[in-house]
Amino acid sequence: MKKLASPCRVGHLSHRRFEVNSGRYSGGVHETYFPTKQSSPLQEAWLSPSHEYPRRSRDSEVSPGKGSSPAFRLIGRIRHREVFSRLSKEGTYVRSHGLWCSLLLDDSLENAHIGYAIGRQVGGAVERNRIKRQLRALFGSRSGQLRPGWYLIGVTPKATGSTWNQLGTLVDRLIGQIEAKISQPTP
Repeated sequence: MKKLASPCRVGHLSHRRFEVNSGRYSGGVHETYFPTKQSSPLQEAWLSPSHEYPRRSRDSEVSPGKGSSPAFRLIGRIRHREVFSRLSKEGTYVRSHGLWCSLLLDDSLENAHIGYAIGRQVGGAVERNRIKRQLRALFGSRSGQLRPGWYLIGVTPKATGSTWNQLGTLVDRLIGQIEAKISQPTP
């Protein structure tokens, strides 16, 4: 193999035998010249005006926080298995046009805690997740209408394919049924 010296010569390799003694390929060598020093850049890096002057705040006394601040939840989530089992055993059951609810009022809580039960009969994962997101937003906007307690909200196949407004109407009806059931005197 040849030693690389400045300037560097790179030969075009052919399928012929390399002659060790002479350091050449038999049949001739085609060489290309490559300088070993890098050339200086032709021009400086270019920045658009919006990147050149980003217009940052002049008040740099306070460093910006990392990420967004945590959201304040008006409605909590049900996270423990014990709550789900209590809802199935002791909960009050309410049903209204495609939605159902099992609830336990609990004055020790600050707000309502809601869990969602949306089975496969409602649709595929995309449909179930869409309905869950919509229900979470709808109940969040109506959090003042719910008393503190545990609520398990379920969806039947009747609610599948409902638009936002239709689902909002179903939620309002369910909340009305919940209030009617809670305000009934117990025998």
